[in-house]
Amino acid sequence: MIPLDQTIFSTPEQKLKGNCLHACLASIFELPLEKVPHFAEMGHEWYQKMWDWLKQFGLMPLCVTKKSGRHVFGYSIGNGPGPRGYQHAVVCHDGEIVHDPHPSKAGLVELQEWIQFILIDPSKLKHHA
Repeated sequence: MIPLDQTIFSTPEQKLKGNCLHACLASIFELPLEKVPHFAEMGHEWYQKMWDWLKQFGLMPLCVTKKSGRHVFGYSIGNGPGPRGYQHAVVCHDGEIVHDPHPSKAGLVELQEWIQFILIDPSKLKHHA
């Protein structure tokens, strides 16, 4: 994981959607921001588009909520309300925050869910090694 900071920030009128998720994915996959789509700008289809993008790595996303009681292992994306009043994404490892892509590094008010990456096609790993 190479920590990268977000470069776009949400606005009160939501004319802009911040790219914290974008920066988290780039950090976890050790890719430049320009190689990762800005899924937050894709409306209600963002999750399916992210799923499609992850297939190139042989992975699928799995949302794990705090209420489920399940453990999250390895790198994941944590989500919850941020201190600026918007939903915010951070990088987690074994369920704990290890990188906040916002320059303030203030984290989350509450960590509510994680996007865990599940291996579905091990043969794709050799293409990215």
